[in-house]
Amino acid sequence: MYLELISVIIPVYNTNKDSLEKCINSVLTQSYKNFEIIIIDDGSNSDIAYWLDEKSKCDSRIFLMHKRNEGVSVARNKGLEISKGQYITFVDADDYVEKDFFEKAINYMKMYQLDIVSGKTYKVNNDIKSDLEANKNTKIEIIENTSSILEAVLLSYKKSNNYSIKIMQSPWGKMFKRSVIANNTFPIGLKYGEDAVFNAKVFASAKKVGVANDYWYNYVISDFSSMSINSEKRILDFIEQHIQFINEIILWGNTSSNKSVLLISCKKVLYTVNEVISYYVKNYQNKSSKDIRNKLKEISSCRSLRYAINQLEMSKCDLTKKERMHVLFFKAQNLGLLLLKQKIISLLK
Repeated sequence: MYLELISVIIPVYNTNKDSLEKCINSVLTQSYKNFEIIIIDDGSNSDIAYWLDEKSKCDSRIFLMHKRNEGVSVARNKGLEISKGQYITFVDADDYVEKDFFEKAINYMKMYQLDIVSGKTYKVNNDIKSDLEANKNTKIEIIENTSSILEAVLLSYKKSNNYSIKIMQSPWGKMFKRSVIANNTFPIGLKYGEDAVFNAKVFASAKKVGVANDYWYNYVISDFSSMSINSEKRILDFIEQHIQFINEIILWGNTSSNKSVLLISCKKVLYTVNEVISYYVKNYQNKSSKDIRNKLKEISSCRSLRYAINQLEMSKCDLTKKERMHVLFFKAQNLGLLLLKQKIISLLK
């Protein structure tokens, strides 16, 4: 029986050898055998580069490219450019996959004629697994219209009064049909949200998406990924990165001929700005500085947010109570009021 080729894209930058070994071996031992592993070494040190050279010799399905360091988005785009598979999936170098991931994903793709299937993810901390997602759906949920698909990716798709579907914004943990990725690439220059922008573009091109209840990806929590933002420079960078992201997501929404795409991108802007303010109130308010408060004023009164509010009001689209509250407070352009609102909400939780 003919098996379609899967391209597995793994960007690497100075990942430790034990993690790399576990990651690559989890792909090599898949029950579905027809795949190519494309490892893009994004300027790792000579020790890791040599290790990758030796590892790539162990299996003819491994293709290794060394390049200068340009960031994970450039590395993934290079992997897409090289790939030959009818299906594409991404794996981060410090994570690993379950041995039946490819087989289950391909079966779902064929059975339901899907463009994309997304599975569930374990969070792994010191080798202890926990559920990263709250979705408790049936074996697989099928979403078939652009608005619902994008809501699931960027917001949360409300299937019924007590049940919502949320697709993680990362590129990993998913199987993509090559045709749906087409010419979509990861944005270059963003320090935050490049995965969300890529997913928004790709999922907007999909006609049929599946959300499976199968666990097939393991997201490993590293010491670096669990670090809190606790210095003034890091919180300033954090806010600036979110400003860049909302500008990018509005720019993307504006290029679509589908009005619902723009409105969903506008809602994403509301939630993103609120997340930044919420994070500040929870973790940093008692260490405030003039520079940080000025940066908060910048994001809470930026052009993209004003544009998003205007678009949502002019469209007269249905907004949830939370979204209406965001619009009301953001329109006031009063940072003190926004901080007070968020502090009251955090105390009530």
